[in-house]
Formats: sequence, structure tokens, C-alpha cells
Amino acid sequence: METHFGYYITGKERTEEISTTEVRCTENHDHIVHPKQKFCGECGAMVGPVTVTEQRTLWYDDIPDEDITDHLIFPEYCDAPAGEIIAVSNYGAGGLDIDGHDYNEIAIDNLEEVKRKHFEEFMTKHAHDIELLKKYVYDDVEIKYGFVSYDY
Repeated sequence: METHFGYYITGKERTEEISTTEVRCTENHDHIVHPKQKFCGECGAMVGPVTVTEQRTLWYDDIPDEDITDHLIFPEYCDAPAGEIIAVSNYGAGGLDIDGHDYNEIAIDNLEEVKRKHFEEFMTKHAHDIELLKKYVYDDVEIKYGFVSYDY
């Protein structure tokens, strides 16, 4: 278990509709057919090209390769609300990463100063990443400050 204290990014999953043409049973698209068959073996209907539309959730890999960075970690096994994605700094920018197996004590005597310093670090390192997430991947991108516990 990892714990991050500091700034992190949240966003809502964005989906897109993808249409493809596949060879299927024209009467029941769930019937399994071979592309070279002329008739469905289950119902006898014609086999032919059918447009199939699916919803696909966009992900960080949808950012064009020339723009993508490895500056963020996207924990897969955190209990974020359904449809919400969380990203933390891969380099600890904007906060502290605490290994769950070691003892750590963090005294925050001046929280506002710590938050200001963390925000400057975070935005210096991740402003470009945040813009890419807004453009290609997430809706409702927010920058939050707090604790995030996760496995990856």
C-alpha cells in the first residue's frame, strides 16, 4: 500500500463511441460465426457485414505518443468513486510519498506554506500533463490536496 500526501489530480472518465464493421449473423449479432460462412449455424440467417457500436473509456494511452510523459501514476486499485480517475505524481512533486511499510512522521507547523510550496512544485512539473488530460482523457479535471492511499 502506498500513501501520497499532497496534490493529486482527479477527473471523470470520458468515453467515446467506436463503430467497426464485423462479419456476424445478421439476425442475432451474438451468434458466433466464421467470416467465411454464408449462413449462421445457430439460426440459419445470412452472415454478413454488420456495424457494431461500442462505448470505450479513454485512458492516458490515448494521448499522442509525442506528447505523453511518465510523470503521473494512475493507481488501478484505489477505491475512487465509480467513474473517477486519480493520478499522483510519479516523482513526488507536490507532496510526499510515504511507503506503507516504514515509520514516517510528518509535522506540519505551517500548513499554508507547505501547501503553497507543494502547489508550485506540482504545477511546475505537471502543468503540461494536466492540459493533456483535459484535452484527451478526462472531463471535470480537478487538482486536490490531501491523502491518497493506493496499490498499483
